[in-house]
Amino acid sequence: MGGNGAIAQSYPNQAHVCTPGPRLNLRETPGGRVLTILNNGTSLERVAAPAGNWQPVATSDYRGYVWSDYVCDGESDEAVAQRPARAARFQPAMCPDVNLARNVVTPDGLNVYRSNNPNSEILRFLNEGAAIILGSTNPTTDEAGYLWLPIEQPATGYIRVGRDGVVDKIGNCTRFYSDNN
Repeated sequence: MGGNGAIAQSYPNQAHVCTPGPRLNLRETPGGRVLTILNNGTSLERVAAPAGNWQPVATSDYRGYVWSDYVCDGESDEAVAQRPARAARFQPAMCPDVNLARNVVTPDGLNVYRSNNPNSEILRFLNEGAAIILGSTNPTTDEAGYLWLPIEQPATGYIRVGRDGVVDKIGNCTRFYSDNN
């Protein structure tokens, strides 16, 4: 990664479930299918920066997402929510005037994965409104019905853009800049 690469976030890796109720859902994707139910106090490991309000975590048996307000550090039962601040209204980033430019339109943002598999390494998080350049507009579909597209900028990898034939996580750019000034 060159000088414009992502800056690694510093946050504790070890944490635990601290929900006001007895249990917390561990989901396959942010807001997605429930993989298992975790008891309050269950040890977790943060595996990447938060994806909006969702914290990517791993247990001894599973890897998925939990609501970040219910993840606590050490012995504390006070959540350390480490999600990006959200503006009341966002304005999409300006895009280069190229055919494959898009903006992230989902409020929870998107992860960039090494491959088109939710269990692959998360390379980067893209906030709502981020400008991206796709590698193709022909999505692949995984066994769960999720749609994946290759991305070339601001990172090279894959993003999950929708499900069941509907692309709803990215949209066409509405603001452009030109490299020819």
